[in-house]
Amino acid sequence: LSTQAAEETDANQTLDQVVQKLNALEEWFTDAQRRSAAIEQQIQLQDQTIAGLRQQGRELEASLYQTQIAVTKLRQQQRTFTEQTQVQRSIIVAHVQAASRLKPNDFVKQLLSKNSSADTQRYMRYHGYFSQQRLATIEQYKASMADLTETQTALDEQLQAQQIQSRALAERTSAIEAKRDERTSAIAALAKERESK
Repeated sequence: LSTQAAEETDANQTLDQVVQKLNALEEWFTDAQRRSAAIEQQIQLQDQTIAGLRQQGRELEASLYQTQIAVTKLRQQQRTFTEQTQVQRSIIVAHVQAASRLKPNDFVKQLLSKNSSADTQRYMRYHGYFSQQRLATIEQYKASMADLTETQTALDEQLQAQQIQSRALAERTSAIEAKRDERTSAIAALAKERESK
């Protein structure tokens, strides 16, 4: 009888140990399930964030397309202004060269000469027109140079903004995707551990 009692005691102890192990295992499964659910929720939030970033990416692509069109127009404008300034520079050089050949005493001699008053008036008109035209050309040249500088600045600013936006979006998307991958790996590890247990 004592042997039977000892066997029952051993059986009860073994049963208690099994029950404790089962309880611990059940507790672990509950905790694993809770952690897995929390990670899945985080993954869902990250999926939403990634979807939002992809939408932003599409919008940025459309915006960049418009920026590229604007940049192309600015470059065309820049080429036009460069051509204009080259032409105007040539005109100014020609005017300066012509003016250097026309000495001040030549103008006085022409006024005091015995030529007809019509010739003198024509000469004065030509001289006045020449001076006005030269000044107007110089002002036009200055204005074109200012426009060229403004165009170049706008071009640089647009390109810089485009590059900053592209880099920021790419970095943010990569960071979110990396975190999502980490969490996906964590869920896979929990699933594997569940199988082993």
